[in-house]
Amino acid sequence: MSGYRITSTWHIHLGEQINRGGETRINGIEQRNPTNNNRVMAGITLFLPEQQIALRTARDTRIDNGFRTNHEIALRYQHSF
Repeated sequence: MSGYRITSTWHIHLGEQINRGGETRINGIEQRNPTNNNRVMAGITLFLPEQQIALRTARDTRIDNGFRTNHEIALRYQHSF
């Protein structure tokens, strides 16, 4: 993931997530279904005193096995005390 600080309180980030995994086995039978998934994402974060607000958008670009997310928007709020 790559990030850039616009100001001391605003940050933007871009990234890619690669998920690789082994195949599953049911009752000892290999399913020949290894995970091979890619995802790209972009977001912006606002840092306030004792608080953080992040907005991220993402989409799956390659799904060889499993569920596909066409578009995702995530909003996160964090408060430190």
